[in-house]
Amino acid sequence: MPSASRPLTAPIYQTNVYVFEDMDTVESVWEHKKPGFVYGRYGTANHTMLEDLVAALEGAEAAVACASGMGATTALLFGLFERGDHVVAARDLYGTTAAFLSDEGRRLGIATDFVDATDAAGILAALRDNTRAVFVEAISNPLLRLVDLPAIAGELSRRRIELIVDASMASPAVLRPIEHGASIVMHSLTKFISGHGDVTGAWCSAGRTRWRGCATP
Repeated sequence: MPSASRPLTAPIYQTNVYVFEDMDTVESVWEHKKPGFVYGRYGTANHTMLEDLVAALEGAEAAVACASGMGATTALLFGLFERGDHVVAARDLYGTTAAFLSDEGRRLGIATDFVDATDAAGILAALRDNTRAVFVEAISNPLLRLVDLPAIAGELSRRRIELIVDASMASPAVLRPIEHGASIVMHSLTKFISGHGDVTGAWCSAGRTRWRGCATP
């Protein structure tokens, strides 16, 4: 008998594979003609619930869940950039993010210039013809420096340059960067979204993005 109530906490689906009644259904789900799941690597009901929730929190078109903050950063690097692209990044980005852009980005032919993100004019002055994105933290980790998102968002949008904002130190309860012109927002769930130091995970949310990566609906 159906319950007149619902659980406060969503159930955890402890499965990695899914059963189908026939091959036609498998093909329909695989080709996204019908909703459903095929294999854990491509998503589960719990991933979808998280993605839908955080997209709503951010006011985003879509979101993608990742295994960690650096997993989200890696997804951005491989999903958004190509050899020959240029990135303008905050000088005081989270250290592992900065090292990843410097080391792996350079190895893949992606150049990064690091600038003072509190200087909006300096960010815009660093743009090149091949600049693909500006990558900043809304509140930097750990120095807590602020970036003026509206001061740079308009010019970046006009030039079709993505504004990527790591908002891990704020959370959507404090700041929704898409409302201030960001095209992609990412969070490490280890920070204020979880708040207890017992969760590793992340998400990227897409707003007005032309991102060719995995958060595009």
